[in-house]
Amino acid sequence: MSANEDGHNIFQHAVINRSEKVYNLLYRMSTLSYIYRAIKDSHGNNLLHLAARPAPSSKLNLLPGAALQLQCELQWFEEVEGFVCPLNIIEKNSFNETPRMYCTFC
Repeated sequence: MSANEDGHNIFQHAVINRSEKVYNLLYRMSTLSYIYRAIKDSHGNNLLHLAARPAPSSKLNLLPGAALQLQCELQWFEEVEGFVCPLNIIEKNSFNETPRMYCTFC
């Protein structure tokens, strides 16, 4: 599976950058979705850790007001939380952080 310079594959990149269309396309490809659920990056972050990262400013700047931005961030986190394996929700990365501990908006 190919990865970018940060070691993230296309599904991880879609989660980090809040690319809903790419995420939904890959999500529907059931044969691949099981593979993407388990993959971690070089820091032991699963998909939920990546969803917990702050969105790129280019995405947040499209939304007026902090409350709407926060609501969209929480919705994205909850969407990815529903996709990952249940153990990913409590799994710790190499910094000993669960996705919720890593989350800046939760």
